[in-house]
Amino acid sequence: MLPKRRSTTSEPLNSIGTLPIGTYRCPTNLEDMTSLRMLVTAFAVALFSAAPLAAHATLASNAGPATTWHVAPGGNDTAGGGPDAPLSTIDEAFDRALPGDTILLLAGQLPNAILEAKSGTAQAPITVVGSTGAVIGASPGQPALALHDTAHIALVNVHVDAGSAGVELIEAHSVSIDGLVASDTNGHAISIADSNDVRLEDCRVIDSAGDGIHATDSSSLLLDRCRFS
Repeated sequence: MLPKRRSTTSEPLNSIGTLPIGTYRCPTNLEDMTSLRMLVTAFAVALFSAAPLAAHATLASNAGPATTWHVAPGGNDTAGGGPDAPLSTIDEAFDRALPGDTILLLAGQLPNAILEAKSGTAQAPITVVGSTGAVIGASPGQPALALHDTAHIALVNVHVDAGSAGVELIEAHSVSIDGLVASDTNGHAISIADSNDVRLEDCRVIDSAGDGIHATDSSSLLLDRCRFS
């Protein structure tokens, strides 16, 4: 395993560079920074070949039109998942979702979610979208939102609060995270392990007890316009 690296520079990181994979702590003087872009390329011990990634893809060539699954506080996991009959957990929506589907988080406090062993495709990712006021909380010792053994997942405008990690990726490939807010995490705000092709754009980390981003044994991590405070 490669040794972990820690960056403690106080200079704004606003240009493209190549850094060893490891731990990158967010200095507090970046609060007002408007642009952060760095490309992290890991020389991982294990190579990610096309064959394992293809095995992740959940193909649904005969599927009908894409579905939007609604999740809301006070919903019911036996409901239909439509706007008038929302589900109560993200996990249930993810279990039902097919490639190309959207999981829409409605306003309010939602329980943490461990999403695993299912994937979208390159042409039809599974997308999780947070509405204004939707917040994913966390059970003690659990991440607020985890992606395990997945590929081709998109997170858009998701807000995670507290938890052992805000967002945790383990063996997650071809993941895009846009507009994430991670606040008051007890551990790392964003934890990435054994993953590749992860893009984070327009994200904000607020009051993380651990590292803003903690990445190990992964490759191709791109950050763009992320802010840390």
